[in-house]
Formats: sequence, C-alpha cells, structure tokens
Amino acid sequence: MKLTLNFPRDIFITTKEKADGVYVFDPIRKQDVLMTPEENVRQHLIAYLIKYKNYSTGLMAVERKIVVNHLTRRPDIIVFNRKQEPWMIIECKRPEEKLTKKVIEQIAQYNSLLKSEYLCITNGLEHFIFKMDYLGNQFALVIDFPEV
Repeated sequence: MKLTLNFPRDIFITTKEKADGVYVFDPIRKQDVLMTPEENVRQHLIAYLIKYKNYSTGLMAVERKIVVNHLTRRPDIIVFNRKQEPWMIIECKRPEEKLTKKVIEQIAQYNSLLKSEYLCITNGLEHFIFKMDYLGNQFALVIDFPEV
C-alpha cells in the first residue's frame, strides 16, 4: 500500500530514471540523489518549506557532517538563521517508521552540539515540531513550521 505524504498536493519533486534506479534532484545539494523512502520525505519537506514557508535554500544544509561525542553524525536537514547559526534541525524517517522516543533521542543528540531553537521529526505522515526553551530547560510542541 502506497502511503500519501502529509504535504499539500501542489508540492512536486523532480525525479528521473537512471540505469540503477530513480533519482530525485536535491535543490540544496544541487545534485541528483537516489530516491529512497526517506529521501522522498526529505525532498517533499524541503519543497514544502521553500514554497509555503519561504525558507531559503542558501540557509539549509542536507546531511552536513557533525561530530558528537567523537562520533560522526549527519542530521537530515539543518536550517540556519541569517547569522548562520543552527535554527532548526530536522530528522526525516521513511513513512513506515514510527516516530518514537528513539527518534527524539537521535535529534536531541544532534542538538546537544548545535543548540537549535527548533527541532522537528517527521516521517512525511506526521510532523512534530518542538520549540526549545534553554533557560527553562524545557520544550513546547508547536502546531506548524515556523516562519524564518
């Protein structure tokens, strides 16, 4: 059963068939990447953030390497503010994957280094966005992706 992602119907991504599979054009990395279920979610979310929330491609990074506790990690998407500071970290999962405590722990590990204002986890069907409050040592669930 093909799952319909939870994005507006006018969100499109550009795909092309190659000998070894279907590829999608990533406007952030400016290259074709192999289409996997997780990549499908990531590219639909990027297209949504650009079209509906006016996020700048110049302020986004995809799978940028970071080192946390001597381990190399690659957050799916980092959105930066105009000062080039991490503003939102987004972790994408394939639609069939449940958004569990383990996924939250994964993004929290990234945030232990990046100290972002917002965290988001999504499987393309559900999107959970959290606004961090470092002074109060807490976070709040927000309804929609914030405007930059």
